[in-house]
Amino acid sequence: MSYADWLDLLEKFNNTNLDNESLEKLLSLDGNPAFNERLVPVFGELIGARLQLSTNKIIDELNNIFDDQNYMDFMLVSFKKEVNYLIKMLDVKILDQPDRIALKAQIKEKVDKIYELLDKKALEIDYTGVLSMLIKSNGIKWS
Repeated sequence: MSYADWLDLLEKFNNTNLDNESLEKLLSLDGNPAFNERLVPVFGELIGARLQLSTNKIIDELNNIFDDQNYMDFMLVSFKKEVNYLIKMLDVKILDQPDRIALKAQIKEKVDKIYELLDKKALEIDYTGVLSMLIKSNGIKWS
C-alpha cells in the first residue's frame, strides 16, 4: 500500500462515523517501514481530531445533556463508543509500542478532563448526586 493510499484511508476515517468493517481493514494492513515514520504523526493528528470532534459535541450540548437524562445517557454512551473505537484504532500496525502508549495517554488525559467537567457540572445542577453517579457509571474503563 502506498503512502498516498494510507493518507486516503486515514482521511476516510477522519470524515466518517464508526465503521467496524473499515477498522478491521485498517488493523489488518501492514505498514511500510519506508513511510511509517511519516504516517505516525498523521495518524496521531487523526486520533486527536476525532477525539476533539466528540469532545466538542459533548461541550456544545451541555445544557441539553443536563435537561434530559435520556439524552445524557445517549451522549455518554455515544462518547464512550467513540473513545473505545479510537483506542481500538491504536492497534494499527504502523504504530510501535511507545507511540501507542503516548497516543493512549493523550486520549486518556482528554477524556478524563471531559468526565471531570461533566461531573462538576452535574454536581452544580443536582445536589443529590444522581447525575454525577450516572456520569461515573458511564466512564471509560482504562486497562
